Amino acid sequence: MQMAISTAEAIGPAISGLLISTMGLFNSLWINFATFIMLLTTLSLIRYQKTEPNNNITSPKQLWSSSIQGLHYTLRNPLFRLILIWNLFVNFGLSGAVLMILFHLKEIIGLTSSEIGLVMTMSALGGITSGALFSRIQAIFSSGKMLLMSSLTTSLALFLFPFQDNWFFSGIMVFILMFSVGLNSRLIHLLFQSSVPANKLGRVISASRLISTLLAPVSVLIAGLIAKINSDYVFIGGSIIIAISTIIALNTNLKEANWSVNAKSIANTESQ
Repeated sequence: MQMAISTAEAIGPAISGLLISTMGLFNSLWINFATFIMLLTTLSLIRYQKTEPNNNITSPKQLWSSSIQGLHYTLRNPLFRLILIWNLFVNFGLSGAVLMILFHLKEIIGLTSSEIGLVMTMSALGGITSGALFSRIQAIFSSGKMLLMSSLTTSLALFLFPFQDNWFFSGIMVFILMFSVGLNSRLIHLLFQSSVPANKLGRVISASRLISTLLAPVSVLIAGLIAKINSDYVFIGGSIIIAISTIIALNTNLKEANWSVNAKSIANTESQ
């Protein structure tokens, strides 16, 4: 499932890049609108077999209680808690900056629609490449070190991005950015998938998303305000936040952690 999601997230920007290059930025939004209409139509055609729920969750109160249990389970695990708090600040530095990439390319650098399309295609290639090389990189580095190294790479790519003044080098920076972000995403999902019991996995993943994206709306708001002054500061500031968060994490036991389906580590020790 994670492979399917990652692939879709990688291919999506490539398709959008081609659409932007051929139809322009505004007209491409109509394709986006039509896609959502198509999704609504196709979802109504899905046939499924109704089964009796076996989790004893039959009311909103029980659903809320189950969600709280998932949150408590996630936060009681020392490694989960450490990674999610660290990732909270990484996303704080990243979310607003990523949303400003297109604005920067069009309004600040002044790229044409075709050039923006090429940059977005390189962004997609970064995500696809990270998926293709993920297992090979993980065979060389421990998961914790790989997570921190990819985060520092994300910080470096963000810092260098505003200093590029043409589509090719901007595309290279975005490629590196999406490559490292893809590695981070896959590593965190692998951690949960390899160490959480199946009956708790959904609740743990939901809790992890809640915690790690808590500051994302604040990041976007701040990025919009800063962009009115100078959009370069959005990328540089995001880079500094990610770098500081990662340097702090380097002084914890995160760099020693290792997790996979077959690896034994502190990640596979269920908290009491």
